[in-house]
Amino acid sequence: MSRTATLAIEPRPPQADPKRLYYLDAARSILIMLGVLLHAANIYAVDSTWLVRDQDSDIVFNGLREFLSSFRMPAFFLISGFFCALTLPKRSPGEFLRVRLKRLLIPFLSAALTLNVVQIVISWQIDMPGVEELRDPLAASFLLSPGWVYHLWFLLNLVVFFLLVVALASAPGLAARVRRWSAWLEPRLPPTLWTWLAMVLLPAAAVLGIDTLGWLMPRLWEPVLWFSAPLSMLSYFVFFALGMALCRFRALLALFTRMSPGLLALTLPVLALTPLVHFTEDGSMLLEAGKRAVEAVQVVLACQWVMVLFRALANRPSRVFRYLADASYSIYLFHHIAVVAVGIALLALPWSPVLKFAVVVGATSLFALAVHHFAILRVPALRLLFNGK
Repeated sequence: MSRTATLAIEPRPPQADPKRLYYLDAARSILIMLGVLLHAANIYAVDSTWLVRDQDSDIVFNGLREFLSSFRMPAFFLISGFFCALTLPKRSPGEFLRVRLKRLLIPFLSAALTLNVVQIVISWQIDMPGVEELRDPLAASFLLSPGWVYHLWFLLNLVVFFLLVVALASAPGLAARVRRWSAWLEPRLPPTLWTWLAMVLLPAAAVLGIDTLGWLMPRLWEPVLWFSAPLSMLSYFVFFALGMALCRFRALLALFTRMSPGLLALTLPVLALTPLVHFTEDGSMLLEAGKRAVEAVQVVLACQWVMVLFRALANRPSRVFRYLADASYSIYLFHHIAVVAVGIALLALPWSPVLKFAVVVGATSLFALAVHHFAILRVPALRLLFNGK
């Protein structure tokens, strides 16, 4: 065979686009898929209150659950905010909203009305220890609660965030004032330690302020219909807004995605204070305030470490990450029902929790990947229903 013919049939390696931030696609896909680990860990955590609870438990899964929860969704919303700010100027507000709502609401409704309903019926009909006894899934009180939304809550958060951003962008004169203010501010943001420190402490202070508001008005931590609690949504919007700022001010993005002495110097003492946050009983008001402040800084630093590590390890074209970036949406939508079903199937088996966890993660991942690869990619109607494309 000639060299020309050989080259014609060999797959070409992905070509690098110098303007594309490959690590953000990679990070977003992995953060979404870590939901499989998180929900599987819920089954085997000690004193779990999740939908499925195995009597064979291990404290290591409490640690895994806390670790993943500390950064996964804040970092995801940060990256979502970045891409929102990146794509919004390229379309009219109406076109931007049409595309985004199609990508969010069609999969939300499709998964909620099929996968989640089946999951509810499975849990409702199985009478065995470790399976939550749900109320009648057809009762109006249940349908109007966030209970049936399950893992899809973040899609509704994004809908609210996009609606808010588009409303602000459409306000007469506001977009022009923001552009002028941004143009004035950008050259006044030197890439210094103080700029980086402000970038960490300001979001942490915002999260701490929201937490304080929740202490004063605890009802704001209660969900509203199918939506997350207002203060929970507001806390995630802090990271969404941070992502938008990183997109607008690329000097800040460079600071936030590189290893620095300041990052190491602040991370070490914050890590040393982790036992204070997670392993001390409720104490004085001052101690509680200190714990909340440390936790807020921890979350922002964890988001930065995600960005730093993915930029260092995944900022290049990759067929694997390109595939996972496309598959991650399907995996997330379909993984929850699989975790519940496999977790229930393993309840009666006398296996170690580590082995059960591995089986749940492996079986769920294979199932969700197979659904994406053999069904959603090949059937246009399913791609529309579960990917919004």
